[in-house]
Amino acid sequence: MKRENLRMMVEGSIMIALALGFGIISKSLGLSLPQGGDISIASLPIIVFALRNGFKEGVGVGVTYSILNFITDQNKFFHPVSIICDYLLIGIFLGVFGIKGKIHIKFILIYLAIFLSHFISGVAVFGSFAPEGMNKLLYSFLYNISYVLPEAIIIATILFLFSKF
Repeated sequence: MKRENLRMMVEGSIMIALALGFGIISKSLGLSLPQGGDISIASLPIIVFALRNGFKEGVGVGVTYSILNFITDQNKFFHPVSIICDYLLIGIFLGVFGIKGKIHIKFILIYLAIFLSHFISGVAVFGSFAPEGMNKLLYSFLYNISYVLPEAIIIATILFLFSKF
């Protein structure tokens, strides 16, 4: 095995462990919502890995993180749409940060895709949790924006601060 491949595998493993740890910390601090989703910096290590190592490796680490996150997650919704939209696609989207391009454009597009993925899952799977009389589209929008937007702002701020160093 080449030294560079070994370094990348070790770095990817560390970033996955950090992401899972950050997720556990946010849940233990009560930053998670009843039907899933939380305000966390768990995606930050995956984003950093993808930025450092590229698209292909970023997607690999992102998908691995998503699978492990699903396995260890306390909110067990085994609906196929939820598994795909709330876990698998999110890992792929985080790995897309490895594509060359302007970080701020990628960030906006990727976090929009992350929101839409959660939104679709919310409409398809979690719409039944909407309060009586509330449209499930509106419910999914409000529910998912309540944690995706703050998380995106926090991660964008951290990435901006990192870029200054």
